Amino acid sequence: MSFRRKAYEDYLNDPRMQQGLPALGPKNAVTALSKGDITPIALNIHPKSYVKVEHKVGTIHLQSNAPGQPYFVTFDDDGEDTGYFYAGNNNESEPIVDCLHIYNIDDLTDKDKPHLFEMFWSKDGMKAALRIDRYFNAVFDFEENRGYCRTNFPPSDPDSIFGEYSHEWDDDCLRHFKV
Repeated sequence: MSFRRKAYEDYLNDPRMQQGLPALGPKNAVTALSKGDITPIALNIHPKSYVKVEHKVGTIHLQSNAPGQPYFVTFDDDGEDTGYFYAGNNNESEPIVDCLHIYNIDDLTDKDKPHLFEMFWSKDGMKAALRIDRYFNAVFDFEENRGYCRTNFPPSDPDSIFGEYSHEWDDDCLRHFKV
């Protein structure tokens, strides 16, 4: 059994997953939502794809559809435990094809202040990004069937169309969004 398969089975056996709840990510994987370089950059994005809201952490639900494609992304903060970014394909019988852990609410140091949550698509409608306070937290690439996130969690499902790669962050995934 491969390491990736074992990690994914452990993830599925998590007691929270058994209760139908999203799994908690690695402890203290993210402590501040806007860390790192948040220098403003010019974005090269599809003009009709931009979704943004300023909100405190807790009970946030955002969705964006890919321009000209059957894909969508959703950011969901359940208001109690976690924030996840989901990838979907409207042409699939099970539309959610992958998910990326963004944060555990209890691990955040800045949860009581408002944050700018943004989602947008590349011009070709094949890549979607989630930024919080101008800091990229996650990217889905529907062309390569790959997801990237800062926490590298959960383990990729080896049986999924997005299962060939881990969710490990790579700054190169941002090339699709920068001018």
